[in-house]
Amino acid sequence: MADEIVRVLALPRGAKPLRTVIDFTEAGVEEVNAVAQTTRETFVNRMGFGELLRVHL
Repeated sequence: MADEIVRVLALPRGAKPLRTVIDFTEAGVEEVNAVAQTTRETFVNRMGFGELLRVHL
């Protein structure tokens, strides 16, 4: 876990993920998170608030 924390902290501003996964069991958590993220983005865009999903630096 410490290695992942160090990796994320070393990423440049704007490149840090909202969440990261450490899945030693290979249970497919990343795939589930990807589907959930796509579903959330689709919903927000459909509601007309897609601009809120973009980071403005």
